[in-house]
Amino acid sequence: MPNYSLVENLDWLRENKQLFIETLDSKLDSPSGLTIHTSWDDIVAYINNLPTYIMDLVDGAIEELERFLGNNIEKTIQVTSNKIVPYAFKEKSSIKNFIGNNVTTVGDYAFQNCTNLESFKGTSVTSIGSYAFHNTKIKTISDMPSLSTIGSYAFQNCNELTEVNLVGINTVNSYAFIINSGTPKLTSIIFGANTAIGDYAFAGHTQLNSTLYLNCKSIGQYAFQSCSSIREIIVTTDVKTMSAYALYNIGSVGRILCEAPSKPSGWHSYWNYGNYPAYWNCIERDWVFKYNSTQEDTTFHGRIIDTLPTPEPKEGYEFDCWYTDNTLATKVTTPFALPNGNYPVLYAGWKIALHVFTYNTETEILSDLGYRSFKSLEEIQAFKTDITIDHIYLDAEYTQELTNFEQLQGYAGEPIYLVGVTRVEYTFEYTGHVQEATLSSGHWLIECWGAQGTYATNNPNGDIQNGKGGYSRGTLTLTDSLRLFLYVGGKSADAVAGGWNGGGASYRGSSYNDNGPGGGASDVSLVGGDCHTDSYKRYIRTSESYLARLLVAGGGGGGRNCSSEFCRGGYAPAINITGSSGAASINSGGASSGSSVSSGFGFGASGTSTGDDTAGGGGGWYGGGSQGDSYGGGGSSFAWCEQYQAYVPNNYSVPENLKLTDVLLVAGNYSMPSPTNIDETEIGHSGNGYIRITKIRQV
Repeated sequence: MPNYSLVENLDWLRENKQLFIETLDSKLDSPSGLTIHTSWDDIVAYINNLPTYIMDLVDGAIEELERFLGNNIEKTIQVTSNKIVPYAFKEKSSIKNFIGNNVTTVGDYAFQNCTNLESFKGTSVTSIGSYAFHNTKIKTISDMPSLSTIGSYAFQNCNELTEVNLVGINTVNSYAFIINSGTPKLTSIIFGANTAIGDYAFAGHTQLNSTLYLNCKSIGQYAFQSCSSIREIIVTTDVKTMSAYALYNIGSVGRILCEAPSKPSGWHSYWNYGNYPAYWNCIERDWVFKYNSTQEDTTFHGRIIDTLPTPEPKEGYEFDCWYTDNTLATKVTTPFALPNGNYPVLYAGWKIALHVFTYNTETEILSDLGYRSFKSLEEIQAFKTDITIDHIYLDAEYTQELTNFEQLQGYAGEPIYLVGVTRVEYTFEYTGHVQEATLSSGHWLIECWGAQGTYATNNPNGDIQNGKGGYSRGTLTLTDSLRLFLYVGGKSADAVAGGWNGGGASYRGSSYNDNGPGGGASDVSLVGGDCHTDSYKRYIRTSESYLARLLVAGGGGGGRNCSSEFCRGGYAPAINITGSSGAASINSGGASSGSSVSSGFGFGASGTSTGDDTAGGGGGWYGGGSQGDSYGGGGSSFAWCEQYQAYVPNNYSVPENLKLTDVLLVAGNYSMPSPTNIDETEIGHSGNGYIRITKIRQV
């Protein structure tokens, strides 16, 4: 029995539609392949595979029907109605092309399993229902320029799609384009700035271009799961919301370039749960390379620098590397993204080879150290770690002093003389006890690093970086010897008791056990006495010792949500004199919430309930508060100096003549010197605290 299918020209059927409908309604009893509907446009759209016996039922019409319906399958259908109802053409494998320019809505399952459908032209379509084109051979959605909403699973397993343009589309629901069967051909996705991408929306597309450009409004969970071809992801500032696990289990992603200067507030903490290398402030820009030579500056346009240019040779100098500033303080390593707030200018660093002699004025020994290369005057001054350099001379008579690196222009290979005294340095690591040092008269640089807070590791969401310690330094000038007591802060070893020297303790509840205690402060005091534990498992000491501190570096807060800047040690006063959200200030302890006992002068807040997850605050000048089961605030830092003398409490006992100069306080989420390598820096201090005291040259 031959089959008949609808053709584009339905003029005859339209002229005789009433007769056709009435005849079918009255004489057919659910004929095979035909579904009766009241709308003529629906009827002519649904007819597909009509048996010949139906034609005999229309008196005198058989010739006209055969002329228009024919014996061969015709796979193009055109309708004029404005809606395709759910299930309308489900599993009609004969349809290849569909034209419906008046259609505004495509219902759920409308073309599901139309396994030969290759195109759908609908210039007025605004919404596509769930599973509407599931398991078809549709090649593009560009023939639907008015489209606004795509339903869940709408294009599931549409492996013939090669490009998806989402410009103008507001909503792509969960699983809309997911592939879990067959081999996809989709290589390019063009997002719209107002497009919201649902969970798993493009999961399984293994042939996407290696660079994924995300400029949509929001991204749901696992949106690109198993898209194994992606190597680089660019995220523009259009992306306001990023769900947990949005960029996770993608594949071999080498890096994520984010235009935002830092993680936007609308991005979940686990947005990059795959822990792919992420770089911030990666906007399109012109980079300028200054060669600091006769070579003209050059420019490079891009988001990030992968390869640095090699300068032309400079007579008398050796190229060192590229730097972010003209003081040649911070080296550039690739790939390099511009730090927020910096200008896109990089500077070539040059080293000049000099014949170095040192002369120790105490021992009167002249040493020949041979030829060494330097890029700055500061590097020459720091060259000999066993001598504190007082002067640098260009002649053996010590009459021509070097005060500016530019004086060395054309001086390559010539001798220089480093004149100074034996370097004296004391370093103190965490021991869990007070330590001592007696300083002689002179100038002493004192540096303190606070201890890091602790985070319990059995949280099911994995490890999160907890609050890091702050950094404080100042110069102490003595006319006589002075005995000092050193308290090096500790990081808690058991995730319950507070870090040694003022860290607040935590009490781990039964849900996740995911809080942690605060880190101890590191400080220098004129009054000794070891720490003892109080009833809240904090290591504290006498008020006389607290009131005799002249330099303090705050400890970091504990807990599970320590991505907050307020849990960094030394948050105040380096950033904010008054503190905030649990962070201690320079004149009060951090505020607390939940089941906790308040912070105070020298110690952080502690949790008090064994049935609640409560984080501990960091120790400090004042201790950090506890923000319940979220995080503990960082302890504040302090230096006895002109700038902060107004913030000392009553009975403060350090005399005026011991005020520090050249003071610097750095919070635990900023760059600070490394305690173990004078040529390196770190972002906040991790682990136990540290104290270093160095005798510096007489000024």
